[in-house]
Amino acid sequence: MAYTVHAYQNDFDYHDPTRELQFLEEAAALIPGKPYGVIEAGWSNASLLGSSEVKQSRVVEDVIQFTRDSNAEFVIWFGLHEWENCGKYADTFIQDMPVDETYRARFETFMCSLGLKRFDNTPKQAYHTWLQAINR
Repeated sequence: MAYTVHAYQNDFDYHDPTRELQFLEEAAALIPGKPYGVIEAGWSNASLLGSSEVKQSRVVEDVIQFTRDSNAEFVIWFGLHEWENCGKYADTFIQDMPVDETYRARFETFMCSLGLKRFDNTPKQAYHTWLQAINR
């Protein structure tokens, strides 16, 4: 069994980093005592979506600790790097959908803020957290 966990709320609202851990716990409860994988976890660091680098870093720490303490056999973080032309990439997901400009801007921000490193390879706080946590 494998799960995807992106615990944002309506319109890509990332203000509450504890939601990611709640979603992981809910997923684990579906198959108690059995191994599973988290094939995609992620958290935005964008202030437009109610988040920050500090919140993203906290989620990274929570996800890795949860993986250690549960029957999860692995976790994959969605995106080491962000894409240089992320807006164009994000648009391919919604180009045929009837969305307004507010939704389009929030979706693009969501897609372009999940990486642990920026498109120019500079690390975010969450990247350092990831390295520290996996090396413990």
